[in-house]
Amino acid sequence: MKKSTLFSAITIVSFLFLCSISEAQVLWYGDPNKGVREVFRRLDPAGNRPPVAPGRCVDDPNNPPQVSNPIDPQYGKIWRLRKPRSRKRAEFARTNGLIPQEGETYYVGWRWKITSPDNLDRGFAVFQWKTAPGANRAITQNYPFTMTYKGNTLTLAAYGPGYPDWTEGSSITNRRTVLWRGEVRKDQWVDLVIGVKVSRNPSVGYLEFWFNGVKQTLMNDDFKEYQVTLSGDRKRAYHKTNDGGEVYTKWGAYGEGACDLDITVNFDDMRVATTYAAARPTPASGGNPPSGNLAGTYKFKFPNELDFVLKPQEMIQFKLRMTSSNSGFYEYVGVAGGATDLSDYYNKSEIDAKIASVYIFKGNVADYASLPATDQEIGWT
Repeated sequence: MKKSTLFSAITIVSFLFLCSISEAQVLWYGDPNKGVREVFRRLDPAGNRPPVAPGRCVDDPNNPPQVSNPIDPQYGKIWRLRKPRSRKRAEFARTNGLIPQEGETYYVGWRWKITSPDNLDRGFAVFQWKTAPGANRAITQNYPFTMTYKGNTLTLAAYGPGYPDWTEGSSITNRRTVLWRGEVRKDQWVDLVIGVKVSRNPSVGYLEFWFNGVKQTLMNDDFKEYQVTLSGDRKRAYHKTNDGGEVYTKWGAYGEGACDLDITVNFDDMRVATTYAAARPTPASGGNPPSGNLAGTYKFKFPNELDFVLKPQEMIQFKLRMTSSNSGFYEYVGVAGGATDLSDYYNKSEIDAKIASVYIFKGNVADYASLPATDQEIGWT
């Protein structure tokens, strides 16, 4: 990116607008360039009152969960959350600035990978759609649905209500029904999207689920006292998805089965959106660009998305609208390969700071024949 604002001598290159998502569609974005409390409401580090057993899984104040934002070789900067042993919980709680509302439909998407030196065969939650108290409403579900991990199996399950509250009657596990199971091995990235119609009416609320871009067929399995109502094609599960004062999201590792395990969970491209297309994690290929060779396809997310292509020895200029009010443009000029002196160009860190974005190298995958003509300016309204 040229630091000068005078572009008349710049060679304009062709570029590709592969994907743009309007601000209206993306309601929340888990930007790893920001702090935890800017993105999430909080980090939940504790959950052992009382401990599972005397002397077991007692939180060690000198060994809390750890949050970092490393650079993944395939996807760029990500969120990483490590839950040490002798901890029951390490979770990102709530989407800051967004509370799911009755009657609305949301698509919650993220890319996910779990790692551990331990055998993860005891079972624990890795995602919760959790109930919070308030508004003089009883909590009848505690968590309307969750995702758990055990062995190499990821499981999506729904929980029916208990009355007058979720602690009454039989165990909450008796009101559990499994909607989906799939194999996910440790150290394997997968893309997850859950569509949720938020409703206290079990005939109106529903769940849909996509795994690695494919909409899944759902089921009622391993149930005792509760089942969801499945649509004719079994792609939608009707279920009470709103409860208590409000519902909210939690990502991480939680449960008695996690207490003695060292668990690291990785998250990328976390979004809540109004459409599946806007929530689905964007694909990537290749890795970070090698030093001195910037040719390839790139994506900036903020939370809108723009893909563009740089060919070797060429440069690119475009205007990027940062607000929906047709104001607030940034001008960008990028250099591909071949420059011998980059001192007069913005580096990656400077670009990230200027437009508050996430930078991902995707590999040289574009069809150059389909690119627009040079000097053509593309933006959105």
